[in-house]
Amino acid sequence: MADMHTIRRNTFMVGFAIEGVFLILAVLFKQQFVMDCIFSLAAIGLFYLIEQRYPLNPVVIVLGMMPLFIHSAGVVLGFFSFTILGLGYDKWSHFTNSLLVTIVIFYILIAYSRDDVIKKVIVAGFVMLGINTLQETLEFIGTRYLGILNESLFSQGDRLPIDLKNDFQVFDTWWDMIFDIFGVIAASIIIGIILWLEKHHYKRWLMRNI
Repeated sequence: MADMHTIRRNTFMVGFAIEGVFLILAVLFKQQFVMDCIFSLAAIGLFYLIEQRYPLNPVVIVLGMMPLFIHSAGVVLGFFSFTILGLGYDKWSHFTNSLLVTIVIFYILIAYSRDDVIKKVIVAGFVMLGINTLQETLEFIGTRYLGILNESLFSQGDRLPIDLKNDFQVFDTWWDMIFDIFGVIAASIIIGIILWLEKHHYKRWLMRNI
């Protein structure tokens, strides 16, 4: 049976391969999104370097790469033109990605010490919201001053027909930030449940599976 280090390394290799497929599809069919895929590959590489210093369970590694896959699938496969339950793919991705990234940041923070876990949950949430602020700033600059109007990392909104009655599009930046806050809150609840389970004698099972 492979040791945990090998499993973690192989998990990253699979992640690189998946993102590599998105890059190939972008080169062949959606050249305007090649930079998005390259950015995602670079982000996976950075995540790998961080994980070498702060070892994580492979499940957490997968959670950490999922936001990159969600974005790449959105731009390359055209999911940003979809709506789910009345919400555009962009809003769902903000919520989901914020939730996942908050959980991953939390596990990085407790990699060597589980002291002050509540403070670390709060820090993880604020770090995620800081990342979101930077992202929204880049989207605003790209759309307003660089004229980027597709679904890339440097543009605002879902790829939907413009409807000025739709507040999610008119106030895209603010709603993106609100859905990120919802994601952080959901992640905090999930982490709280995990910590509660640990406290109530499920620690051994959790350490094997999370």
